[in-house]
Amino acid sequence: LETARQRGTAYAEGRRLLLGGCELDPSTIDPQIQGYIKAFKTFWQDSGAVLIETEVPHVSPLGFGFKADIFAFVAGRRLVIDDKCTHDIPKSVGPQTGGYAIGWDSLYPGQPIEGRAVLWLKKDGRYQFKLLEDPDDGVAFMDVLEADIRLEKWRNKFSE
Repeated sequence: LETARQRGTAYAEGRRLLLGGCELDPSTIDPQIQGYIKAFKTFWQDSGAVLIETEVPHVSPLGFGFKADIFAFVAGRRLVIDDKCTHDIPKSVGPQTGGYAIGWDSLYPGQPIEGRAVLWLKKDGRYQFKLLEDPDDGVAFMDVLEADIRLEKWRNKFSE
């Protein structure tokens, strides 16, 4: 798990540099993340995405913090995109991006999120881009948030 965490951190820094306009020298990229970086760069060029922001921390007035991988315009739509450098796409990505969309919309109601997606990056340099369209994802996120708030209240009440 620690190796996966370090790989994810290194990839996220590479993504941040690419989105900031840096041209990365392939000889300086760790071989463990070269394919992921290549896949991201290819997606960005293929999609014509326009960055709004990447990994900016926010606090929603609804009582939770969030930091999405990417908010961008893709094909003219404002999307929240979570990128994954994992063996499979985890089922949690739907509620995760649902929460990001709810958080964004609570802060910027005049600029609503128009879609959610997962960008699945593969070690061999390929990618899959999938729109997430289950309307229950946001509901699931809010249910978990409510349960977490209740649990915290219970802990505070009975821990003394």
